[in-house]
Amino acid sequence: MPIVFNEVSHTYGSNPEQLALDHVQFHIEDGQFVGIIGPTGSGKSTLLQHFNAILRPTDGKAQVLDFLIVAGEKIHEVKRLRQRVGLVFQFPEQQLFAETVERDLCYGPMNFGATEAEAKALAAEALQQIGLSQDLLSRSPFQLSGGQMRKVAIASVLAMNPDVLVLDEPTATLDPRSREEFMTLLHTLCRAQNKTIIVVTHRLDEVLPFTDHLLVMHEGKLVFEGSNIELYEKAEKLPAWRMAIPKPFRVLKSCERMTSNQLIGHVRQDGIKATFTPSWVADQIHHLFETRQQDD
Repeated sequence: MPIVFNEVSHTYGSNPEQLALDHVQFHIEDGQFVGIIGPTGSGKSTLLQHFNAILRPTDGKAQVLDFLIVAGEKIHEVKRLRQRVGLVFQFPEQQLFAETVERDLCYGPMNFGATEAEAKALAAEALQQIGLSQDLLSRSPFQLSGGQMRKVAIASVLAMNPDVLVLDEPTATLDPRSREEFMTLLHTLCRAQNKTIIVVTHRLDEVLPFTDHLLVMHEGKLVFEGSNIELYEKAEKLPAWRMAIPKPFRVLKSCERMTSNQLIGHVRQDGIKATFTPSWVADQIHHLFETRQQDD
């Protein structure tokens, strides 16, 4: 089932005029790779905690899978909701606590009713899915590298076999190459297992190649919802939302001006998947200049 937010607002404290979320409304389909982007203070982290009811709407309602979350009403089966919607916070050490990686990975499944043997099997499978060696199961999670800790934190959530995986700034502190590898891994999980992956980040450029759907937050409001090619059409608005225009957008916009041709019509007419990777951008530049030569 999809995720649908309908006029969801959230207020911290007693001042109803200070809205952390301001009548947010969007629709996410099953199995999509979704990027929620925006600068610090835009409401991204507040929004992600509504996906599994850590925070509740102070106004409006949200349909998350088959769970209805309505402002002021009790949520039934919150524990099952949190099994099906897994949250990975920005700093993995906040989620790792056991003496060994295996015990960390087994905690969630056993908490939701799995036997120890079942939990160990799920732990081993989750570690494999995330691309880590089984040798790490006996290691302390706090002896791992930062990248390994982040993967173990995700594996601890995957071990519960959630339908939706929500990650808050998952590539923070990673170098550019590791960030790309990490996003590729998440995208593979999305496609191979048909899981809905939601990545909350301020780095638009790193999610562009992978997203099916983008949400842009600014000052608690949802200011954009759509595909990456639709965001490209509105690239000039990004600075007003306190976000830099990513390099692929700048390069292609410059080529459009030079050739007096537009990229959008060609991409949409030919049904081309817009990824904004270097190779994709190069292909579009070639097309723009080839079209200009034909016109001349």
